[in-house]
Amino acid sequence: MKNSSFATTSDFAPTRRQLLGLGLVLAGAAAINVVPGVQLLASAQAAVPPTAQKIADHFSSVKSMTGEFVQFGPKGEQTGGKFFLERPGKIRFNYDGTSNFRVISDGKSVVILNKRLKTSDLYPLSKTPLKLLLDTKIDLSGGRVKSVKEENDVTT
Repeated sequence: MKNSSFATTSDFAPTRRQLLGLGLVLAGAAAINVVPGVQLLASAQAAVPPTAQKIADHFSSVKSMTGEFVQFGPKGEQTGGKFFLERPGKIRFNYDGTSNFRVISDGKSVVILNKRLKTSDLYPLSKTPLKLLLDTKIDLSGGRVKSVKEENDVTT
């Protein structure tokens, strides 16, 4: 995973949807377009483009990793921090600066902590996009991949 520089803005408060979707970015969603929530179909497995499957297989083989992330808001705001992943099921996003957020999955639930407001929101991991990232094997079947475009230095 490539490290990136980032700028944080003190007035940027990410939405719950942005925080939960962030996990997809870390797993290579920057390299593939993923549509969560589609039922798995055995016949659709053949429809997974080979490049997308190769990326998914690579990330499935990574059992733990740490790194930095950058998150972009709807108006171009940026915030970032460090993430810690342990497959299956566990991830933590520690936001830098004054964003006051932490996202943690223990393998069963995802909690979003807002230190500034002193609140926490709890979701079943199985109902979030992080489930795709944190499974033992990343499964792209069932029409989850919309398209794959390969260029010399980037796959989208």
